[in-house]
Amino acid sequence: LQYFQVLLNLARVLFNLQYLDDAIYLTRRSLEVQPPDKNAWQQYFTLGEIFKAYGHYQEASLHLRHALELKPEFEPAVAALKDMESLPDTTIHVYTLLIIVCLVSVSGPG
Repeated sequence: LQYFQVLLNLARVLFNLQYLDDAIYLTRRSLEVQPPDKNAWQQYFTLGEIFKAYGHYQEASLHLRHALELKPEFEPAVAALKDMESLPDTTIHVYTLLIIVCLVSVSGPG
């Protein structure tokens, strides 16, 4: 195994244990030390999975699409993108709720 593969394997272990920040760091480090002649689709797929777990769907989608550019028709990346597309967009509802709560608390009673 090469150094970049060891870093990526460790990142995947940390991801499975839900150490997401550490997994992101090691995956990015794996990208930095990887020889330029190697295809980085695994790192981008891993970053996509991690950001999806965080709920950062735009960033996850970006990395998953990059993985598919490097390895077209990679089924797990296709499935992850489809899964995210089927999720309801709850972000807007959360922001709307926060705005309502802020407006109610600012205006106060009477």
